[in-house]
Amino acid sequence: MNEDVFNMSLRKFLKKVGVTSQREIERAVRSAIDAGRLKGSETLDAEVTLKVGDVELSEKITGKIDMGGSWNMADGRLNLEKMDYVVDNAGTLGLQLDISGYTLDFIKGLQEATKNMEGKPDEAQGMAMLGLMQQLSFNNAAIRFDDASLTYKALDYVAKQQGAKRSDLINQAKAIVPMAAAQLGNAEFAQSLAVAVGAYLDNPKTIEIKAAPAKPVPFAIIAAGGMADPKSLIKTLGVTVNAR
Repeated sequence: MNEDVFNMSLRKFLKKVGVTSQREIERAVRSAIDAGRLKGSETLDAEVTLKVGDVELSEKITGKIDMGGSWNMADGRLNLEKMDYVVDNAGTLGLQLDISGYTLDFIKGLQEATKNMEGKPDEAQGMAMLGLMQQLSFNNAAIRFDDASLTYKALDYVAKQQGAKRSDLINQAKAIVPMAAAQLGNAEFAQSLAVAVGAYLDNPKTIEIKAAPAKPVPFAIIAAGGMADPKSLIKTLGVTVNAR
């Protein structure tokens, strides 16, 4: 067996599983909230069964989805205070988002635009969505990971595949992150990122990326900055990284 090909195929599969699972869960929860079956502040049990028939592998993964937030339909303030994906004996991926302008009129316009975009070129679809997004303003957001043994398990697995030690991978990461972060053109952020990643790898507890601008930022400015100078968004959105 070619180990490199196998590992590459496995990583692609797991990435597809992760992306697809998150998209479908978010879609199902959103539909349930819109239909009134959920209020948006419940804790939902979750379970995944991994099966590989030819090698008789059957692994059950359990956890929960813990969410809470509020939506003011009058001014469109949508504050997703908590959307935690908890996997037992692994860790918790937490998301938080606060935006303004998410009104009933915006939702109606989004639904109509989605319907009208069917069959149109990607460029036309992008322009239509950009026009809609100008109605929104970004207040803040965060993505957080609370470790519950997953980090070192993953490092140990990769180290074993490479014939190395966990400490070797940690030292490699500490050397690579500052060099990669330097390409962002923001020395202060690059330094804080390197410090946070290093602290987390030495003692995995919680690492968080947060965007908290001093005042709400219209999505039009974010889109313009993203096209003209993506590096500027770090400062525009007040992006920080910390480990604790």
